[in-house]
Amino acid sequence: MEKDQLYKPYEEQRKYPRIIINCPVNVGFKGKDLRAMLHDLSPDGLQIRCDRNTLKAIHPSGAFIKKEAAPVLDVAFSLLVRNNNRQIGATGAMYYFVLLPGDEGVEVAIGMQFKSFKGRSSKYIDEFIDDALTPIENRILSVLAVPRSISEIAELIGTKIQDVDGILPKLIYDREVISIGLGKDRKHVRLVSAITNMIDNFVDLEKRLTSLEQNMESKKE
Repeated sequence: MEKDQLYKPYEEQRKYPRIIINCPVNVGFKGKDLRAMLHDLSPDGLQIRCDRNTLKAIHPSGAFIKKEAAPVLDVAFSLLVRNNNRQIGATGAMYYFVLLPGDEGVEVAIGMQFKSFKGRSSKYIDEFIDDALTPIENRILSVLAVPRSISEIAELIGTKIQDVDGILPKLIYDREVISIGLGKDRKHVRLVSAITNMIDNFVDLEKRLTSLEQNMESKKE
């Protein structure tokens, strides 16, 4: 089984697109200072990768994590935000862990949802994610002059379907894109293009009606 299939159900619950980072992160838990790798980041949380010893230090029972008893972690890491090195500090609740067997032993993926931030950390994270997503957003918008499905968009801009699927909700929320249809037939188009097409259709209809009226008047004469 592929590694991404093991934690795919958890990743699909995310409401926001994630940015792959892979940088060192310090994890604090009950006075313990642990080392891990920050795998990805989104406005509402992050995923870290660590070894099984680190997992045992955080969650020794290895049992299913109940929301009301989720381990609370402090994380600290550095981000390059708009050419400035920013120190990020946050607290969050661990909501899943998944073992990822690999060539170099077993790696652990731990998902965390943010609860609070230190200083301006939340602002810096938002800026970092906005800057990372803008090029992809622009590429998506560039192919949506006409309605297209998620798979069509991904093929045209040369990216993964899940990446497009993760970013579209933001574009819809920002009123840049609207959705048409349901299920497999659902397509997306830029709002400005949809409005332009509607106006063009109305103009064309008006011309046809005018022509029809003129023809009817000519026959009466």
